[in-house]
This record gives sequence, C-alpha cells and structure tokens, in this order.
Amino acid sequence: MRDPRAVLLGAELRRVRIANSFSIRRTCEVTHVDPAMLSRWECGERMPSSEHVARLLMGYRADKITYNQVIGYSRNVNDRLWTAKTDIEREQQNAAMGVFECVASEISIMAPISIPCLLRTSDYSNAADGLDFNRWPLKSSGMDADTKLFVVLGQAVIHQQVGNSAVMIEQLRRLVALSELPSVDIRIIPFTSGWYAGMEGAFELVESNRFEAVLMETRTSLSWTHDRDAVDMAREDFDNAKAIAFNAATSRKIITGAVAHLERQQCKG
Repeated sequence: MRDPRAVLLGAELRRVRIANSFSIRRTCEVTHVDPAMLSRWECGERMPSSEHVARLLMGYRADKITYNQVIGYSRNVNDRLWTAKTDIEREQQNAAMGVFECVASEISIMAPISIPCLLRTSDYSNAADGLDFNRWPLKSSGMDADTKLFVVLGQAVIHQQVGNSAVMIEQLRRLVALSELPSVDIRIIPFTSGWYAGMEGAFELVESNRFEAVLMETRTSLSWTHDRDAVDMAREDFDNAKAIAFNAATSRKIITGAVAHLERQQCKG
C-alpha cells in the first residue's frame, strides 16, 4: 500500500511539470532523471528524496511559493503520523486531502459534534469559523462521482444550532439532498445509544486501491496517519458506530423532521 504523502507529492510534481509545459522527455533531459523513475514518483509508487524534488522543481523553474510548498511534502516522509499545527502545515494537509478525496474509492466520516467539512454549506462553515481549516465542501472538492461516501453523525449534530435558524435549515436541507444520492450514505446515531468510540473525536478514513489513511481533527491541529493499526482501528470504530446508528432512510426522516421543527419555530418568531 502506497504512502499517502508519496501519492500527494507525485500528484503535485506532475501538476507543476504540466503547468510549466514540461513533457516527461524534456524533464529527463533537463534534470537527468530516469524517465521510468519519474513516472513512479508521479504515480506515488516511490518517494523521491528532497534533493530529487528540488532538482525537478528548479528544472521546472517553479516559483518560490510552489517550491517551498512542494519541497515541504518530501520532508519527514518516514513518519507515519503527520501532524499539522501551523498555517502552512494545515494548507499542506488540505491540499493532501483534496488529492486523496479525488482518487478515493471510499470515504468514511465520523462526526459526533458538528457537520463534517465536506458536507457543510458556506454559511455553516462561516458560522463555525475556526472549527475547521477551510476544507473544501463536497460540491467543489473534485471528488469522483463514483466515490462512496459514508457518514455517521451524532444526533446532537442536527440539533446543535450553528449560526441562526436560517443557516441550520439550509444546512440540514443540504444533508437531506446529499443523502438521496446513490453514492452517499448518511446515518444518525441516536441519543440513547450510549458511549461509542466516535465520541472521542471526529475522524475521516480515506481508502483506495493505492492507499489508506486516517485524518483526525481537533480544535488546534490536524493529524494524518497511514499506520496500519490506526487505520484498522478507525475502520472498526466506524463499523461499530454504523451498526448502532439508524438506517439511512430513518436518518433522512429524522433530519427532515429537524428541518420542519426549525421552520415552525421561524413562523412563530
């Protein structure tokens, strides 16, 4: 299974090469890199060294911002836990998630306390300012239409008001609309379910035939890992939470009921 950061770095190297109108042949002539190895790097099959990345970027005449961003992906690549605390690191992880979500075959999201970033409306995201790191919403993420998206929400998520009633109504309607898509499965864990592993924190499990990784989000940081034990634990926790949740149809009715309740409150107000 490929290192997710190798996949990200390869995608970025390919993007920069194409943006600067370099063919693989021209790249190899300028940088003296073996074409077969360059292809493996761009496909994420191998992780190039920082020196090779720098050679490629200088050959492409990448601007300073692009150079610093891409070279950053090649550092500390042997660490299976990638934690982002600075703005630059968060931007790198946001870029990583954009790449991974585009090529993922399946995404599983555990969200016990708030609407996950992929499903948020812009107004909900603005009202929750500081609780996420400007992750792309589903409508603009570039995620493949065939990607299966499974979401488990704590029941409190649809009742906790973020922003005003109009913001919540729009957000909940969006959940209903998304839940009707064949590739999206949204389920609600009832208040009466008791403790479940997801209550310890939100996470996102991203899987494809090329990689598996887990993103764990807190108030101040993002942590990304492809450690096998961590991935297996996340998958088990998600499956257990999904098993105690309402089914998709019942969950949709619950969300629809929450919309109706908010609309009635608006009329009374």
